[in-house]
Amino acid sequence: MTTRIWQFVVSVAVACSGVACSPQLDFERMRQQSRADAYSAGDVPTMRVPPAGTVPIATTDSSLSSGEHGRLQYDVFCAVCHGPDGSGQSVMAGNMPDMAPPSLTAPDARGRSDDELLDIVSHGKRRMPGYDWALTDVERGAVVAYVRRLQQTTPAQQEAQTR
Repeated sequence: MTTRIWQFVVSVAVACSGVACSPQLDFERMRQQSRADAYSAGDVPTMRVPPAGTVPIATTDSSLSSGEHGRLQYDVFCAVCHGPDGSGQSVMAGNMPDMAPPSLTAPDARGRSDDELLDIVSHGKRRMPGYDWALTDVERGAVVAYVRRLQQTTPAQQEAQTR
């Protein structure tokens, strides 16, 4: 038994003594790989232009509530339950037959004020959790603006037929 253990230890040591297990070679590869310089210009830290398609974390730009940023946040946090078109038809809704998520384009939702919708997005209602922990005030406002846009693009007659 002891002979087998020594044979195993020796075979592992021989295998790791090769090029593939050399830590010096791995570190050297890291030093030689292409890289970007640090975020600084001399001694002053700077930021680079973000890659195309990235979403800013926070901004004072008024275009956030115009719809595009609201759509992105809606797709992440709301569409899974309320559906991509706000109709309430989603996979998750099928899993909650006793209390499915409401349609955001129904007359009831259309009749709510922006403040009421913002309060629901922030603090939740019934089974819906609040998202004040995940979305800033501006982002929650953008989601409400996007829901209003969904309500405008969905004719009330079509909504009445689906309910």
